[in-house]
Amino acid sequence: MAITYQKVGKNTEDPTPFANRLSGELEEAGFVRI
Repeated sequence: MAITYQKVGKNTEDPTPFANRLSGELEEAGFVRI
């Protein structure tokens, strides 16, 4: 399942497990899981 993050109006999708592991860090960095 792809995870989509939104930041500064730009959407990026990363289907890799790496994104799952970093989800918490990305949220702290200002990314919002949508």
